[in-house]
Amino acid sequence: MSTDLAYAEDVVVCARNDGTNDMLEQSGGDSVTADVRFDAIGIGVPHPVVGYGITDIGVYVPERRMPTASRASVLGVSAETLQRRIGFESLARKADGEDTSDLAFHAVQDLLRRHAIDPNDIGCLVVATQNPDGTGIPQVSALLHGRMGWPPNIPAFDLALGCSGYVYGLAVVSSFLAMQKGNAGILVTADPYSKIVDSDDRGTALLFGDGASATLIERNGPWRLGNFDFGTAGTHAQLLHTDAQRRLRMDGKAVARFCLR
Repeated sequence: MSTDLAYAEDVVVCARNDGTNDMLEQSGGDSVTADVRFDAIGIGVPHPVVGYGITDIGVYVPERRMPTASRASVLGVSAETLQRRIGFESLARKADGEDTSDLAFHAVQDLLRRHAIDPNDIGCLVVATQNPDGTGIPQVSALLHGRMGWPPNIPAFDLALGCSGYVYGLAVVSSFLAMQKGNAGILVTADPYSKIVDSDDRGTALLFGDGASATLIERNGPWRLGNFDFGTAGTHAQLLHTDAQRRLRMDGKAVARFCLR
C-alpha cells in the first residue's frame, strides 16, 4: 500500500477482497463470473485505447495462517472491533525461507495452469512489490525470470508500489506492449508484508498479510483496458511509511478518511 492514487473511469473489471466473485463485463457486453481470489483493484473500461485486456489471473496465498483473534487480545483490540471494522479471522503468512520471488513464482505457475502461453509470446514481465528479496538487487522480476527459465529477450523490471501497483502495472504493461507491438505481457504483484509488519503495532498487525497474483494481459484480451486517471498525494506521505527499523507504520484513521473523502 502507498499514498499513490490510481483511478479508472467506467470501471467494469473489479476484484473484491472478501473472497467472492464479481461479475465482469467483457468488451462485447456479455457478463461472466470470474474466479477472483486476491486483494487488488482490477481496471477495465468499455472503450479500449490500445486494444489490450486481461485474459486470466493466477494467485498464490501461502497456506500458513496467523489467527487474528489471539493477536487482537494481546493488542487490546475488542472482538467487536475485529469483527465489524477489521473483518479478518486470519492473515496469510509465508513459510520460513520463502521470499517475495517464491510467492511470485507460485502465482505465475497458477496462471500457467489456468492459461497456457508460449514464453516466446511474452513481451514483458513486470513485478509490483514494496518488499523485494534481500536488498532488492537483483530485482524480483529478474529472479522470477531466471527461475522460470524464460528467453533472455523478455524485458523484466519492477515497480516499487503497493496497493496502487496493480493499476499502475496494468497501464505500464499495456503501454509497453503497445509501443513494442507485443502480443502478451505478465503483471505480477507480490508482497509478503509480514517482512515489515510490527506484530505489536495496533495500526498494522491485524491488516496486512502475504500473497501474490499474476495477470496475463494480451492484445484483444476479453476484459479490455482503457483510460486511466492517476495522481499522487505526496503531502500525505507521513501517513503510511516505514520507520528507521524498516517497520511499517500507518495512521489508519487518517488514511481511511482520505480514501473516503
